[in-house]
Amino acid sequence: MQSPPSLVKLATFGNSFTGKTSLLARYANSCAPPTAPQPTCGVDFMIRHWDGDRPGGVRVQLWDTSGQERFYAISRTYFRVADCVALVYDLTDDEYKSLQNLTQWYQQLWQWRADASHLPTIVIGNKLDVVDAPSEQLIPQWCAERRLRLFYCSALTGDNVDHAFDALIRTAMDQRQEREESPDLEAPEPPEHGCCY
Repeated sequence: MQSPPSLVKLATFGNSFTGKTSLLARYANSCAPPTAPQPTCGVDFMIRHWDGDRPGGVRVQLWDTSGQERFYAISRTYFRVADCVALVYDLTDDEYKSLQNLTQWYQQLWQWRADASHLPTIVIGNKLDVVDAPSEQLIPQWCAERRLRLFYCSALTGDNVDHAFDALIRTAMDQRQEREESPDLEAPEPPEHGCCY
């Protein structure tokens, strides 16, 4: 008898118009996002089945949260129960402004999650189709200092989108398996690696 699929709850956070909805639509449906997406009101949901060499596969709930301040109370709820998190910013924005926004979301993560140091978290710089070769310095350094993997992606073309989310889900599943096999062990430290992909 085939094992039922595991469930992983993946949440994206970031300011409005960074492309969170488009990234998740690309990952869930493997198609180009709408050319003029509207800002998310509250939270939206998508589903993707992820194989990942797991018995029964993995059913991934993709939570698309609003970047608008008036919905922060709703976002807080999903921060608290997510199995893994992607922080998203816009590569076409000023890097210093993006860094300020990322820092704000990251601080909220630590405020809302007692296990923030062990929560699988990545950073995605979206709109790689517009900025062909990112020349950032501040954000890669910020990610490296916090041991966060940084992925440059394009929701429009699909470049690196699957790679980023697959890596995040795999980390969440690996941590879950380690906890199930050794329930008395503390949550594992994040793996060491370069920050940019």
